[in-house]
Amino acid sequence: MRKIILILGGCLLVSACSTGPCGSKGCARPSSDAQQLVIWWSPELRSNAEDYTVVPVHD
Repeated sequence: MRKIILILGGCLLVSACSTGPCGSKGCARPSSDAQQLVIWWSPELRSNAEDYTVVPVHD
């Protein structure tokens, strides 16, 4: 019985560390696909606040 309680307690502690749904701007970042290429810029190469550029891909 004690073993089960310790396992359940450990699971509760670990589940408290999990993140919830993301509400920040970082979670809404686009990713590349067949229609567009997303270029991620390093801080030294940025000319404005955006850290990426979306470029359309033409066939």
